[in-house]
Amino acid sequence: MSGFYYACCEAFYSVSTISESFEYISGYAFFRLRILNVFASVHLLFMFYEDSAPYRELFNAVAPCLEAIYPGNEKAHFSARTDLYEIKAPSAKTIYCELGFHTNQTDVDDFIHSPEKVGKALAEGICNYFGVKIEAELEEETTKKSISEIADEVIAGKWGNGTDRKTKLEASGHNYDEVQAEVNKKLGVAPSKPATLGRGSAIELKNCPLYASSTTSKSSGKVTGTYYLWDGKLMNGRYRITNAKNRVGVAGQVTGWINKADI
Repeated sequence: MSGFYYACCEAFYSVSTISESFEYISGYAFFRLRILNVFASVHLLFMFYEDSAPYRELFNAVAPCLEAIYPGNEKAHFSARTDLYEIKAPSAKTIYCELGFHTNQTDVDDFIHSPEKVGKALAEGICNYFGVKIEAELEEETTKKSISEIADEVIAGKWGNGTDRKTKLEASGHNYDEVQAEVNKKLGVAPSKPATLGRGSAIELKNCPLYASSTTSKSSGKVTGTYYLWDGKLMNGRYRITNAKNRVGVAGQVTGWINKADI
């Protein structure tokens, strides 16, 4: 089987050794883990080394899967970039994907808190390219309910109350804090501030200014939703935040800086 690379900024994933059963594509986290912190554009862009039939074939296999989940019915764009080291250096075919921008609120709302759908779409596209049927467990995951839908069920009393609710939600693979935050939002309940702030503390933000460092005076955008303190260390009146619990303290997974006063 011919080799293939999926390149995202400085993150490269070679799948040139994929077996005929395509076993490890079933774990779509292979793509999902890095995609959200490398958004770098305002549109759906796929860059390749050259505009040729083999690269168009690759584009035609992967692009429709991303178009299907991208907001606003955005169409994917093909771009030949012979100047980019990331796509001309590998000997295997390479895709360099740009899917959005951290400081674009729409991109934040549609992607940063929904990494699964991006990972699944990429995995499906890669399977299409190799002519391999996607794993059944991945197909089943595509029907997973959204946080908003689960929150509606919580409000309707389908998940119980208190500790029982938390246990059931987590056993079903849902993030309790995110679901509860959505419930509070739907009910108009103002989120309470944590008694103490530290590494991993969950915080609810709404149109909160986001900064590139602890010292920059101009914000790079605004963020809304559930975030987590990356290390809990206060510097110049600001905290570093990340957008997922499992990214707390992980190098390269800082969304940005926020003022303590905005929490």
